[in-house]
Amino acid sequence: MYSQDDCGSGDVTNENDDIVFCDTCHLGHHQSCYDIYPKPGLKDPWNCKACEAAKQAHASVSRKRKPSSAHKALSKRKDERKNQEDSYSDADSSEIIPDNNEGLKVEVWIRHKAPNLAIPQNGRHAVSQPVPELAESSASAGNNVREEDRSSDRSITPPEESTLEESTPEGCMPKESLPEPHLSHEQIKGTILLTRLKNEEIFRKVLLANARTVDALFKECTHRWHPRFSDSIARLLYIDDENHFVEIVKGHSADYIEFLRMIRTRWNNEGGEVVRVKLILLAAGETEGV
Repeated sequence: MYSQDDCGSGDVTNENDDIVFCDTCHLGHHQSCYDIYPKPGLKDPWNCKACEAAKQAHASVSRKRKPSSAHKALSKRKDERKNQEDSYSDADSSEIIPDNNEGLKVEVWIRHKAPNLAIPQNGRHAVSQPVPELAESSASAGNNVREEDRSSDRSITPPEESTLEESTPEGCMPKESLPEPHLSHEQIKGTILLTRLKNEEIFRKVLLANARTVDALFKECTHRWHPRFSDSIARLLYIDDENHFVEIVKGHSADYIEFLRMIRTRWNNEGGEVVRVKLILLAAGETEGV
């Protein structure tokens, strides 16, 4: 801890002055120069003024960062009080009110805020008593709910099919279009329908991309053959290379699905980028003979 070495100070008058070494920075400090009294023992810890001040500052910061036991107890009590209040506030109570006219039951949910109760000493949760006025308010609320449900049922009407078709973005397939079997986007784009009249060899082109439902198919064919056919196309006849045919009746989706299945078979057998399909337009009363 100390020695008989001289620290070099000009004020040294006693040859027996000792140099005391700091336990932190390990630098020597002359006893008489730095006013080190009483002199520490050989095994006693000692720090110079600078190191002692630094240690005290560090200890102060540590005490600030470390919460005290009193602070922990206060925080715990606050959390318990908050949980106690949350368990009582915004409580949901339900009541079933029978409808004598229709035999239905309407469930009315009533939200109320319970009074702020103190924490019970025995640690048990206090149970609030039901409020008598709730029954009357619940009945009136149930009547209002039933009236709103009836009025909303009368006001809501399903959208028309034409509205769904018009709201579909251009280039996108409607949800109800092209059911199983599915065709890829390239196959739909590459399928060309060559339509002709019975006993004639004049064809007019219709794109499958514009005829994704059975109603859209008849609409496109009518448009392409206007004014020869206004609204009188009753059936469409498809005959493949092996003399298998599909009769597509207006408004029958099952016929359209079978037609798509045969188109997919053509794509699987032929491949390529374009598949041409021939359709015969039949008016009402015309036979299938071609």
